[in-house]
Amino acid sequence: MHCYFAVSKVCNLRCRYCYVPEYNKNHQANYDSQAVTSARRFSEKIRQEVFPFESITLHGAEPSILSAKALGEVIQIFRETTRNQVRIQSNGTRFTESYLNKLLEVIGDPNQLFVGISIDGSASIHNPQRNDTWDRVMDNIKTLRRYNFEVGLLSVITPLTIKHLQDFGLWVESVKPVVQGLTFKLGEHGFGLSAEENKTFADWLYESRNIKHLQAFMPDLCMHDGNNCEFYEFDIEGNCYSCNKNYGEPGIFANWFEENFEKIVAKRQFLYGSRPVDPECEVCPYQRLCRSGCPLSREEDKSVDCLVKKTIYAKLLRDGIRAEAFFPIESQSTSRAMQLARYEDLPLAEARVVMSPRLQSSSGLTLNRIESNFLKILLADHATTIGEALDRLGAACPDIPDETLVHEALTLLKRLYERDLLSFAS
Repeated sequence: MHCYFAVSKVCNLRCRYCYVPEYNKNHQANYDSQAVTSARRFSEKIRQEVFPFESITLHGAEPSILSAKALGEVIQIFRETTRNQVRIQSNGTRFTESYLNKLLEVIGDPNQLFVGISIDGSASIHNPQRNDTWDRVMDNIKTLRRYNFEVGLLSVITPLTIKHLQDFGLWVESVKPVVQGLTFKLGEHGFGLSAEENKTFADWLYESRNIKHLQAFMPDLCMHDGNNCEFYEFDIEGNCYSCNKNYGEPGIFANWFEENFEKIVAKRQFLYGSRPVDPECEVCPYQRLCRSGCPLSREEDKSVDCLVKKTIYAKLLRDGIRAEAFFPIESQSTSRAMQLARYEDLPLAEARVVMSPRLQSSSGLTLNRIESNFLKILLADHATTIGEALDRLGAACPDIPDETLVHEALTLLKRLYERDLLSFAS
């Protein structure tokens, strides 16, 4: 399990797009003792139930509201439980030199903690949205790195980002050499991008080679599972939420004080199974990659980053996924190289495979399950494009990840091509 553990309901900022209810932010309780006590209780529950937790991210409202001593104790408790680095997601305003010195007195090694900082880019974007804290946060990021903490940055992309996109790009390039992670997240529900702004941002991502930093293109995130998403947030009062997007009283679906983890997982598994999805998504060629995105972030029943994805995927298909990208020709003869060069403008997904008659009687060709299924699909209908064949392969092997299917299928095509057993046609 991967989860958030919310150690407080208090925040020292009032960001424009914040999801935390105002009554929580104003609840100015002393959370130190409650956070440490609940962390010990949660850790003991993990041990007693022998339930595997791979990572725990400290969350809030704002987790650094805790004193440095209390935060350090919570970090140590979860570090010993998971045997992995603890993570934190913070607004970064409290990680001063004084705070970090006190924190290190408790945890000793900065490698025990990965610090995620929310910062929305350049000062022209961040300050209007996050209480004029840019200078303070940037200074604290530098201090964290000087103390050898690993740091990752999270930026929410709003219309203000698009308005100052040049500034944002310059800031991105300036922080890349400094931090260990950089993530972009599209604004939602009143702070999202218009259709034109989505396309502008997609063009910028592609041209600046920053595609991999948008959550939509990061593998292994729960959002890619659509209504079958699975993530957890636990708080120090025993409440269980699906994630921070459903944080608050209406989002509570279980109580970890009273219920075991197996029961909590069973309750969480189908929590969003009936969430509506736009009928257009069902026929979209990218549905297997997108699955309509996070069920709590959808706008008009589509992924909040639908237009960005469609724009980027179209560019990749046109400019990136070409036959020659998958079939190196360095070791082949000039004639074979010339033969392949004929298809340099042919997107691989739209190409058809022309099989040599020798393929049927070819000996020494050992195929695994995926390769065998893919070859059968291609042989069954000679008009099938490679893209269509990959879709059918996915339907034939639903238990195997898409990336594995594509890798195995393309490896087979390369083997057959190198043995002169196939060519390509438009």
